[in-house]
Amino acid sequence: MTGIDRLGLSASDGRPRAAVGALGVCLGGLAAGVVGLILFPLDAVLAGLGLAGTVAGDQFGGHKIQLGFAAFAVLYLWTRDDLGRYVRVRWPTLPDVAWVVAVIVAVPLLSTLAGAALAAVGMGPTGSHGEAFALYEHPAAVPALFVGLYLFAAPAEELVYRGLIHGRLREAFSTRERVLLAGALFGLMHLLVGFLTPGTGIVGAVRWGVRACVPGVVWGFAYERTDNLAVTVAAHAISWTIPVGALLGL
Repeated sequence: MTGIDRLGLSASDGRPRAAVGALGVCLGGLAAGVVGLILFPLDAVLAGLGLAGTVAGDQFGGHKIQLGFAAFAVLYLWTRDDLGRYVRVRWPTLPDVAWVVAVIVAVPLLSTLAGAALAAVGMGPTGSHGEAFALYEHPAAVPALFVGLYLFAAPAEELVYRGLIHGRLREAFSTRERVLLAGALFGLMHLLVGFLTPGTGIVGAVRWGVRACVPGVVWGFAYERTDNLAVTVAAHAISWTIPVGALLGL
């Protein structure tokens, strides 16, 4: 019998604490990301690596915020004893690969519907693939971007916005609730990033936040079904480097 049971309380009594904890992770990760944007001398590092002004360097520059995400995740996990609750990853199986394929197709399809809904209320175009980079058109950049985006940036963001947040919500919420709440927090993070990005504007930030909920929910669902962050890491990195929506004609 747990302490909650002995007090005569139901599991639902822990829901506010879990929700606040997940919100704290969301905002803490974002705050660390902003600090990283300000403090980390990425331009100097890229210049030192000979990547300044290259395709790979330009792409790295657009993912600088993940440096802060990674630092936040490391510090957060340093304070935890139950790492298995937050870091659930293994070598992908064939079913995991099938999930990656399904997810990278589902996200642009659902994003098209979300974009159409936003356009219907005067909030922008209906395109679903956004600014995904066609990595296959720049073979010389593949090694650097594979290391930087697939092995670092995507894992850092997924660890915070799937691993840590789902781990916090797992203590009190059902699978469906975790997927929806974590997806909403992923959208909130992008909404706030939009507000902080010069030239985005209020409407642009809201559009960015709402549309980010789509992959947030889809990736969260895939994570809950596979229990493997490698699945969402791969799907997330692919969304940055392959314009799947455009290839599907969306």
